[in-house]
Amino acid sequence: MWQRTIKIIKYSGFGRTKTNEQLAMERQRHLVNKTTGDSIATISCSPDHEREWAIGYLYCTKGIRVLPDAVTTTGDTIAWTPNSGDLVVPIEAAANVHLAVAALHHLTSQFQEAAILYKNTGTTQSAAICTPKALLHHAEDITDHGALYKAVGKLLSQSDAPRFDIGLMSGKMDEATVNTWHTLGTSILISRGAPTDLAVDCAIQHNMTLIGFARGTRFSIYTGAERIS
Repeated sequence: MWQRTIKIIKYSGFGRTKTNEQLAMERQRHLVNKTTGDSIATISCSPDHEREWAIGYLYCTKGIRVLPDAVTTTGDTIAWTPNSGDLVVPIEAAANVHLAVAALHHLTSQFQEAAILYKNTGTTQSAAICTPKALLHHAEDITDHGALYKAVGKLLSQSDAPRFDIGLMSGKMDEATVNTWHTLGTSILISRGAPTDLAVDCAIQHNMTLIGFARGTRFSIYTGAERIS
């Protein structure tokens, strides 16, 4: 489960005890162009779903959609073989995306239950692609963008016509994060964390619904309240 056990000493009001602690694994990976040998990115990540991470990264940051068999992993290297047909047209946001309050509560509950590595280590961030009825693909990573890239890569690997209408994330929403979800055509973005002021401005500019502090039955709508009923 991509975690490592170490021995620690815990202090409390009752003294100290020796116990075992689960840590999330962190590894460095290098994404390279297999044809030219050029380096594309070097990242620290949880060492799982690395192919999906690369597929999601290329899609979100470069506008490139690649087939799963165009990405290979060897040791700490993730290699991508380019194809002339890899460039894609950005997805337009759907005009009729709505979410009932009860459905929102159901999605956030599923999202919390899926965060197994976080429950074991308290370290990771999560992201998920959703429909109004269920989580389609969930991913965890030591960074919020890493989790997003993995979730996106999972969907791209399994769907010829992917949709990213509703997104879920665990951490803060800053301008760069909201803009990344916008490029995916996301209409509703929900987080357990809070947005920055520029994140709210970005959501208003792109007509996105931004929801923060989505925990239990509580949440705060910052923009686009008309989509929530």
